[in-house]
Amino acid sequence: RYCYNNDVSFLCFDYRGHGQSSGHFIDCTMHDWVTDASDMLDYVGQDSNVILIGSSLGAWISLVLAMQRPDVITAVIGIGSAIDFTS
Repeated sequence: RYCYNNDVSFLCFDYRGHGQSSGHFIDCTMHDWVTDASDMLDYVGQDSNVILIGSSLGAWISLVLAMQRPDVITAVIGIGSAIDFTS
């Protein structure tokens, strides 16, 4: 509500296989989810003032994405980061 009430743009989405998104969790990989988040950055444009907020797996993906896209992402807020799922 803060963003809406203060004219701040935001985007909330579910990774594939999560929440309201299509697909099945078991069929997805970390690469898929990082790609989903990167695609969302491309969708909203190349604003260089993006703050990513993620919880659990989303927090970890936000950190990975911030390393890949430092030209776009200025900050990351991670809530209850999940472990490194790459190994």
